[in-house]
Amino acid sequence: MSASAWIDAMIGVEREPGVRGMATTHRFTINLHPQPEGGFTVLVPALPEVVTEGDTREEALSHAREAIEGILAIYAEEGRDIPEDVPTEIEHLTIAA
Repeated sequence: MSASAWIDAMIGVEREPGVRGMATTHRFTINLHPQPEGGFTVLVPALPEVVTEGDTREEALSHAREAIEGILAIYAEEGRDIPEDVPTEIEHLTIAA
């Protein structure tokens, strides 16, 4: 399987039946961190190699998709399994300093 076909399968790109069949999908939790100077930094807990950013939320999400696709291509080339999603819980701590 080519790397592009494998990526299609991993991120859920659907192809016409008979061409490559229906692909499976993977869902990843992403963390969008607003930056003081504007824009967002994006982290993907299940794929720690993915760190990207964008000037807008939409751009950050687009860059995250591209980065995930790139990492999945590397995983395919190395024969690595796709990790399960890592759900994130948000908690707040108040600390006196």
